[in-house]
Amino acid sequence: LPPRNAPAAARRIGSDHPVFGYFGNLNPWKGVAVLLEAARQLIAEGLEFELRVHGGAPFQSESFIDEITRLFEETAPTVQQRGPYRREDVADLVAAVDCTIVPSIWWENAPLVIQEAQALGRPVLASNIGGMAEMIEDGANGLTVAPNDPRALASAMRRLAQDGALARRLSAHAREPENIDTTARRYLDLIEAIEPSRIEAA
Repeated sequence: LPPRNAPAAARRIGSDHPVFGYFGNLNPWKGVAVLLEAARQLIAEGLEFELRVHGGAPFQSESFIDEITRLFEETAPTVQQRGPYRREDVADLVAAVDCTIVPSIWWENAPLVIQEAQALGRPVLASNIGGMAEMIEDGANGLTVAPNDPRALASAMRRLAQDGALARRLSAHAREPENIDTTARRYLDLIEAIEPSRIEAA
């Protein structure tokens, strides 16, 4: 995971032109079309914002590619299709946005993209199912919405864009993930706690 930035997270939080970011493969289960439709609704309302979509769409169906191509065309230049990225560039890309959006419509396990955003002090807007709901507490370190609901997602994006105090509070309470040393120590403590009981039972 990238190193934690200074606590004052995003540079444009609460400004007139917030920047949202998406990171990951583009496929139907990741909710990309839902996100683009939400952006289209906000553009129609006249909301000033920017959405940077980072990631490629390998091995996807022609119908899905046609759908997101149309949505990208309808939402440009507010929405920017930035394509695949390198692992070593993640920290800089995440640091350049005010909020990471994880709009998956299926039950993610433990999305690394959420940990990357939180490690850099960025709030996360995510679907309220699976590992996403476990990692993001609505109103604490981010916002959660029902999956596959463009209107709900647009509403949450609007709320973050227009409420600078909320956005800054969510940034300040981003939860830094445990590093590998801390995680290893926790496992060792659990193992050490179990071993004496096994010896006594024997």
